Amino acid sequence: MIRERGIALIEMIVVGFAVVLMVLPVIAMTARVVDATASVHAAARDAAVWVARHDHQPPAPEGISVSVVRRQGSVRVVASDDVVLIGVGGTNISRTVRSEIEVPVSPFRSNP
Repeated sequence: MIRERGIALIEMIVVGFAVVLMVLPVIAMTARVVDATASVHAAARDAAVWVARHDHQPPAPEGISVSVVRRQGSVRVVASDDVVLIGVGGTNISRTVRSEIEVPVSPFRSNP
């Protein structure tokens, strides 16, 4: 009876450890995507507001590609970045995160 309890305890520990090993990478990937999405959205918003106020290219954010399209009365900015979700055996699984922002042109632009 005691031996069976010991074996059951060992099985529970092994199964619990296996579950943790499978769940932690999923949580890490989700956190990376959420962080990258927030960074890309902030970069797009900042660039759109900069162009709408100053009418010239904003300073380039680090590691994020930003493209600006000026239209009549508005500015549209598309920002994107590649985020590495997980690396397995020398290969990386990545995803492109993209954000689009459109803001109206400010009537109170700075004139340099």
